[in-house]
Amino acid sequence: MATPLSDSSQKYDLGFARWVYENVKGGDQLSMCMQCGACSGSCPIGTEMDYGPRKLIMMVRAGMKEAVLTSNTLWNCTHCYRCTVRCPRGIPVTNIIQGLGATAVDLGYAREEDTTRFARSFWWSVVHFGRTDERLVTAKYYFSFGLKTGIRKGLENLKIALGMIMKGRMHLGLPHKVADKKGLKAILEKAAEIEARDKQGLDRIMNDQGAKKKFVYYPGCSSQGSSKHLDESLRAVVPALGLEMEEIDDWNCCGASVGDIGGGSLANDGSVGAQPGKSRRAESY
Repeated sequence: MATPLSDSSQKYDLGFARWVYENVKGGDQLSMCMQCGACSGSCPIGTEMDYGPRKLIMMVRAGMKEAVLTSNTLWNCTHCYRCTVRCPRGIPVTNIIQGLGATAVDLGYAREEDTTRFARSFWWSVVHFGRTDERLVTAKYYFSFGLKTGIRKGLENLKIALGMIMKGRMHLGLPHKVADKKGLKAILEKAAEIEARDKQGLDRIMNDQGAKKKFVYYPGCSSQGSSKHLDESLRAVVPALGLEMEEIDDWNCCGASVGDIGGGSLANDGSVGAQPGKSRRAESY
């Protein structure tokens, strides 16, 4: 279990650096960084970060807790692992950024409303058009903060938008739509029906004191690597709750790697144990 991070308002707090070294996955390798800049030079969106990976590592070593945990680097990182692959010292830069992101969530530094607003804008486009229209998703997201903020953000990104139009990366005119809107509506309604049915089934199972509760578990490949701690905690929590868990035979990678972003708090507060195999059907045996 991670050691609690001390609450310090100092700009340079070496206690933070020591905490990262001892508690963040890969943090014990920060001292190996020679500041060559291979990570920042390899980052495909480094110019969109307030601090590149190289600078962020130096800031951690300097104990700049507030600046690190409020940095947009933690959320702009796409986890492409270029920095990790190209680091000449073998430092797991991506894992460190993931761990810092989880820490920012745990300590309340992450602004959840930003991601929530964007998710709603994205889903709005999917529901109405069957696909995402970058122009409308972006506009809806920007104006969700208010008229004044929406106009300001739009003007700030006007140069990028014009460049995309000139390169043919963004079209002009009406948004593209799927041909079969009735089919799309049927799919969305069926998905909502399945989600509601599974939730009712899970609630029934959890509330049935006489039933033996056994859940199908899809671990995912990240649980064998960067998120191993979540897998270990889940396997410990499930028996403690009087439940049984059966791992899916011959499972494959789902393509996601979000375990570390969810943060260690998911494992520590038991919420992971409450939703094993969330995307699968839970059955009572």
